[in-house]
Amino acid sequence: MSQTTHWKNNRIENDWVYFEIEGTTFSGHATRTTLGNTLRSLCYAWYYQMICGISQTPWDSDLVFTMAAGDDVVMFVHPDWVRALRNTVRAHTTENTNE
Repeated sequence: MSQTTHWKNNRIENDWVYFEIEGTTFSGHATRTTLGNTLRSLCYAWYYQMICGISQTPWDSDLVFTMAAGDDVVMFVHPDWVRALRNTVRAHTTENTNE
């Protein structure tokens, strides 16, 4: 039994369609989205820690340890600073401050 193809001139390359999209980064791209989101997330977390008063160098603090992967962030905070940090994040991210 012979196999027949439905491609033009028996070559798949002739049926390919190429789209160049400028200004768009597809989700999950290792250096464009994941790295960028990780840096952005760390900067936000460090900013909150700085305006909260935990440390002016939060990446080198004994009171908080922050890790990020993309837009997922986890902060390990000294118990004495949890309430202050939570209130700072809420004050700067919540539209309704009555919550």
